[in-house]
Amino acid sequence: MATIHFDTLRRASEIIGDDKILADMLGVNERLLAWWKSEEVSIPKGVFFMCVDIVVSDAVHQKSHQ
Repeated sequence: MATIHFDTLRRASEIIGDDKILADMLGVNERLLAWWKSEEVSIPKGVFFMCVDIVVSDAVHQKSHQ
């Protein structure tokens, strides 16, 4: 079941373009990141908020370069 949490995590992953880098940014290993992306477990609120920051920052960056 897709939720805003999982969608935001996946979008952050697309923006960063490399799960190793995203995992490092989130302070976790790639295996845990993959587990979250599989939607098998909930994403911690702090991680979700870090992903929101990535997505919003990208949107602002894209908007400013139009």
